Amino acid sequence: MMSLKLKILVMTAVFIFLGWFLSTPVNRVGVNTSYLEAPVGEKQFDKKELNAFLDLWSRMMHSSLKDEVSQISLKKDNDCPYALKAWLEAQNWSVERFFYDEQRLRDIIKCAELKKNYDANLKLSGTRGVDLQNIISDLKEKLQLCKFAESELYLVGAYLPQIIDILEGKSEFSAE
Repeated sequence: MMSLKLKILVMTAVFIFLGWFLSTPVNRVGVNTSYLEAPVGEKQFDKKELNAFLDLWSRMMHSSLKDEVSQISLKKDNDCPYALKAWLEAQNWSVERFFYDEQRLRDIIKCAELKKNYDANLKLSGTRGVDLQNIISDLKEKLQLCKFAESELYLVGAYLPQIIDILEGKSEFSAE
């Protein structure tokens, strides 16, 4: 028969183990998505991830969660409202991945708009004899600061108005 001290020691050890076990995150079983992982380094957008992000963003912007988000592009996981964090996790997305994609997309949009402006001014300069060299060289310098892949600029640039409308909550995403 166990002594009272031994029983208390065993029960304490069991409760400590149980507390540790319940507080330790467990990998999701049966969920196969790359969006649960925070991106490592510079992850380029491909069409699949862009569409997945835009679909999720669109659903968020057309739900009650839109009111939960007072500041977009949250910097820390702790700053994310609980309802939004829970919803993202239920959609198999990590908060870090979601806001990484959102910020990267906004930065690519800026560069894609800059590239379109540069191309338009270059074309205009050559056709009408208009001297836009100062504007063109200024745009070229700014464009050189963009460190995104041509494929990302092309992908986002091809759907720029639609993507901007989705990010602003003006339209819903629909896959082509």
